[in-house]
Amino acid sequence: MASGNPGRFTVTHPKITMEAPFGLDRPLAQLRETWLAIVAERPLEVSPIAWDAAMYDAALLFGDWGKRIESYQWTANDLFARHGGLVWSIRSSPVVAIGKVMASLLDGRVWTRGSAPFFKGLDARWKLDVTDPIT
Repeated sequence: MASGNPGRFTVTHPKITMEAPFGLDRPLAQLRETWLAIVAERPLEVSPIAWDAAMYDAALLFGDWGKRIESYQWTANDLFARHGGLVWSIRSSPVVAIGKVMASLLDGRVWTRGSAPFFKGLDARWKLDVTDPIT
């Protein structure tokens, strides 16, 4: 249910379920604050459907590959940048293989780490780039 702010919802974030041997049951420690900010508020320029899908894709990513992402020291920018971050690139095609600089998606696409433009510090309200046309 939405509150007065069209970007604010009162639903809980998606559950992260660990899958052995590479998954975690939580967001990475270094990404916890960013994860909580992202699931708490949908950017106004993102449709509710696209946002919801991205949040569930992120939960599945942590559950399946969290230990690997942590060991490769991926950043919030690698995962959540609105232009090219892995979470926004998944688009309901789960990651099937992951390496230090790439992720292979079920539909055959390959995402490359560092392909997202760098945003200096993701602030607590997740104000990245509002010009992204993804809906």
